[in-house]
Amino acid sequence: MPSCLKRATITPLLKRSGLDEEHVKIYRPISNLRFIPKLIEKVVARRTEEHLEHNVLYDSYQSVYCRGHSKETVLLNVQSDNAEALHGGYMTALVILDLSAAFDVINLSLKCLEFSFGIKERP
Repeated sequence: MPSCLKRATITPLLKRSGLDEEHVKIYRPISNLRFIPKLIEKVVARRTEEHLEHNVLYDSYQSVYCRGHSKETVLLNVQSDNAEALHGGYMTALVILDLSAAFDVINLSLKCLEFSFGIKERP
């Protein structure tokens, strides 16, 4: 991508209302791209999704970013699994993690994409 298309307007937004606005870490940067880079981003996202679907690379429990799936789908699946286990005489436990700041620490590299999904950078 040419460097002129990598420019964006960055707007800091509070992660959650009610937080102390004096601390820098409670803001998340929102970047607003121009039209052409946004269009390219959409094309790349669609082609990546098609690649993952065509090569059956989504996990069977994947719900996010899958057509026809939502958080309701996940909740119904968890409820169904728990009910089935309880009816079978098994004990169940549910662990819920708060991942609200997960994207602050995730670093997804091209090597990871290549290794896990076969997505390679063009030379």
